[in-house]
Amino acid sequence: MVARATMPDARPTSMQKIADAVGVSRATVANALSGSGRVSVEVADRVRAAAKAMNYVPSHAGRALRTGRSTLLGLVVPDFSMPLFPDFVRAFERAAHT
Repeated sequence: MVARATMPDARPTSMQKIADAVGVSRATVANALSGSGRVSVEVADRVRAAAKAMNYVPSHAGRALRTGRSTLLGLVVPDFSMPLFPDFVRAFERAAHT
């Protein structure tokens, strides 16, 4: 029998993986990480510790799909070589940050 080398899972850590590691539901993980819902301090601390240890990063795309809202803006300009457009883009960026 030939042993196969296992590759580490390259997919990002999901709330379900954290839930499985801590022994709680995915909803409990979501509530603990967002600070909402009824989650005891002890469980919330365990969830946050597991999330940190597993390098959990929230998915902004997933949140946008779930909520139907996004914080992304797009701007299309026909030609950056024209003097007006770079100034326009900078003004757009400043306005978006406020």
